[in-house]
Amino acid sequence: MQGVAITDDAAPSFRTGRATVGASAAQITATATPLTRGVEIHTSIANSGTIYIGNSSAVTADGADATDGYPLDGGKDTFIPINDLAKLWIIGSAISQKFWWKAI
Repeated sequence: MQGVAITDDAAPSFRTGRATVGASAAQITATATPLTRGVEIHTSIANSGTIYIGNSSAVTADGADATDGYPLDGGKDTFIPINDLAKLWIIGSAISQKFWWKAI
């Protein structure tokens, strides 16, 4: 049986978390959190709405072309290559939209 090779470009560590968002934009964290690769976001399959990911507190949930965030329906995930977790803002199209994140 062969082992898995770990390359030099492997991330030194990662962080995880879970949050719930509603109809008001919120940061995943307000504290600067430097990242090596980016963040993966996964939404709960039980969500009744969509979450929208943006880069400022002006992000909207299907409200205007200029400010709408990237939509992520329940049970879906995405990876965003970004260098600081605090740069991301999330808003939901409904209350109590749950998501998990893995920052690398």
